[in-house]
Amino acid sequence: MSSNRNLRFVQKRCLHIEWLAMILGVVLIAVGNTASLAQTTDGNGIFNPGFEKAGPLRWSAGSTAATIERSATLPHSGDASLRVADQSPDAVAFVASEPNRVLLQGGGRFYAEAWVRVDNAAAGRTGYGSASLDVVFYTADGKYLSRENVGTTSSAKWTRHSNVVTLPYEAALIGFRVTPVDKVPSLRGAVFVDDLYLASLPVAERHDRVNLISAPQPPKGAPEYVAPPRPADGKFMAQTVNKLENDFDPPRPLVIWAIGSSFTDFLGNGEQLITAIRKRIPNAPPIVYKKMVGGSTPWHLTRGWARHLVAADQPDVVLVYNFGSTSGLEKLLIELRSRITADILVGTLHWCRGHQPVWPDPEAATRHLDPPAVRELCARYQVELVESRREITRYMLDNSLEISDLLVDTVHQSPYAAHIINANIARHFHRSNAAVDHLPPRETRIAANAEQVARTGKWNSAERGAAIQTTGPASLEVEFTGTGVDLIGWRKPDAGVARVWIDGKPADMAKAFCATYIQPDADNYIDLHSTDVDFRRHISDRCPHGISLGQNLRPQTWTIDMTSDAGDYLVTGSVTGADGKGNAFRPFTSTSGQIIIDPELWRLAKTNRSGDKFTFEVIRNVLPQVDFAGREQKVRFRLVHDLPHGKHTLKLEVKPGNEVSIEAFDVFRPLLKTP
Repeated sequence: MSSNRNLRFVQKRCLHIEWLAMILGVVLIAVGNTASLAQTTDGNGIFNPGFEKAGPLRWSAGSTAATIERSATLPHSGDASLRVADQSPDAVAFVASEPNRVLLQGGGRFYAEAWVRVDNAAAGRTGYGSASLDVVFYTADGKYLSRENVGTTSSAKWTRHSNVVTLPYEAALIGFRVTPVDKVPSLRGAVFVDDLYLASLPVAERHDRVNLISAPQPPKGAPEYVAPPRPADGKFMAQTVNKLENDFDPPRPLVIWAIGSSFTDFLGNGEQLITAIRKRIPNAPPIVYKKMVGGSTPWHLTRGWARHLVAADQPDVVLVYNFGSTSGLEKLLIELRSRITADILVGTLHWCRGHQPVWPDPEAATRHLDPPAVRELCARYQVELVESRREITRYMLDNSLEISDLLVDTVHQSPYAAHIINANIARHFHRSNAAVDHLPPRETRIAANAEQVARTGKWNSAERGAAIQTTGPASLEVEFTGTGVDLIGWRKPDAGVARVWIDGKPADMAKAFCATYIQPDADNYIDLHSTDVDFRRHISDRCPHGISLGQNLRPQTWTIDMTSDAGDYLVTGSVTGADGKGNAFRPFTSTSGQIIIDPELWRLAKTNRSGDKFTFEVIRNVLPQVDFAGREQKVRFRLVHDLPHGKHTLKLEVKPGNEVSIEAFDVFRPLLKTP
């Protein structure tokens, strides 16, 4: 899986015109400092996509070993293509296009296409025996966020690759990248790329560049599955329904995170679910669907992703459609409930071939899950239960369907089964007449002019909204109970700044730490002939899925270096230095007490080899100073998150100078304390 290590750093907020652009399918791309619409008549936003224009190439190499040039050798079309060659004797470097700035943010979907071939007979060495083309996403300041694959080839013939990709909410820049995907013997040759295309999905569809696959059909002539909402659906979804019906202030998308195994992956990329939700709530804000999946990844292993990816994003909804032991699910629910304030949905699974002995009893326990136990856990942790096993069983019995009729292999759901499951999930995005209204609020807003906000200095009512404003010297101070707080305020071109204090200390001293995604090194060992696991597909699963943070924390980059083939490793911090030796099969606490590694969260450690490396960062999740200068609009600033559960004090200090306008504070209070 690709790294999301900078997932939390940038929270871009879009202007109303940008939301309109998303709805209309307009691509707004800034090349250099000039914003413009798509470059060509077919909606393509890529400059010089066929490399027909001579002059400097807007591509760069990941190392000095790679060479890039415009080539006239057998282009796919026109007179030229891009030629990439790696001249290093051992390492392989990726190459990337100059990223375009995308003003259309918030999870918009894009269609990407290109033609690629590998010439192994060309002069000069290359590591691209098998070449991969990806779309890469960056933050506004150019930090790598993640990438989505467009296609892979080892063919000497021109091969067309295409894919629909989802722009991460934090992304502001987008571009193409060519990388190797397999460790292969050294080959002599080069990679050629031609006729690139990138546009928002509605624009690409309007220009007939792509037509998405039509809706799947029911098996054996069965009628369409229908899943209307029922009165009790949505019992634990009131917070989400309020957001969907009332929109966000200031505007932003509703974020859904899905984590799990290939069962989760086979549900798709959110298209069906989002469409079904919109049918129920037509005026809902934009909805962003994110997922992290791995083959045969049970509930207990997804705790690491919940900790390092999902919690980092503070989403609105978490979707769990997966398998595992009941104790593993409980650990996951505790992880989520203690770190985030989102609503959570857990679905019981479809039928697999191995479940035949207990068919058609939807309550029967299988090796994948125990439905009654899952039901009890969901009630205990106030989680919305989606009874897919019950509902899909009734549909199958009513239409004389067998287990194999809704599978594509022995375990994975067919496209139509995925359609049924998504419909079952969507019906719970519903205002229930059984909604639990006695639960403590997890997200609350405190107005800046509320009595509980202590103010010093001169504050006046702002011209817009309910904000109050000052030119300093002045301060605001509010006590809150929770783990994080956001500020809602107004940007203006000539606005000032406010310094942030947490619990009586400058924010950059706050005890608010988190660890980013644990990234396996690209050169980690892969046994392509092993039958233990499909390494080609699940390379990132051979790693610790999660670590815990201990005491005496200092922000820095950490590495885990494998020192033997038997699970031994060395932990090193970029500031702390060498911090202890451990073994992947035994509990570990670093010498300084900062890093704790649980062997339960390390997957397939037996396949790691000496020299393998994993990296992550420990960051202080705070904004030390709020700069209100910018285009006039209401915005959200994430001031601090990942504080210890309990009471805290937030103070904003405004020094004499330009105007500062503050409207409210949003406080986040997870239901459980961090274990």
